[in-house]
Parts: sequence; C-alpha cells; structure tokens
Amino acid sequence: MKTKITITTDDRVRLLDKKFDKFDKKFEDLEEKMLNWKSDIVDAVEVLTKEIRDQRDFRDITTNQITEVTERVDNIEKKVFGKVCVA
Repeated sequence: MKTKITITTDDRVRLLDKKFDKFDKKFEDLEEKMLNWKSDIVDAVEVLTKEIRDQRDFRDITTNQITEVTERVDNIEKKVFGKVCVA
C-alpha cells in the first residue's frame, strides 16, 4: 500500500521561500567577503602609495643634498687648487 503525499501550493511557496532565504544568506555572505577583500586591497594600495611617496621625497631630499655638497666641494677645490678636480 502506497500512500500518496500531497503538496499544496502553500507548501511549495514555503519551500521556495526557504530556498530563497538560504540563497539570500549566501549572497549576503559573499557580498560581505567581497567588501572585506576590497577593503584589504584599498588598504594595501594606500600603504604602497605612502611608501612610494616617501621614497620620492627621500630621493628629492638626497638629490638636493648631493647637489649642494657637490657645489661646496667644487667651490673648495676652486679656492684650494684653482680648478675643479674631476675624478
């Protein structure tokens, strides 16, 4: 003897609602992970940008210091030797 199970429209709607709820939850979790991932990337880029900016500033400062020292050495060589010595 087989018993027949009847599924009503309300049962189908409830089943679909549960499936959609699970899908919504998974989608929200995925969306949150993507936002966190995006935030991590933005943070990493900010750190990298700051490092590049700091290195450029250091290079500019160092270049200016080298130029100033070179000019001072040239002036001293002119006074001591009468000419700039080239290495």
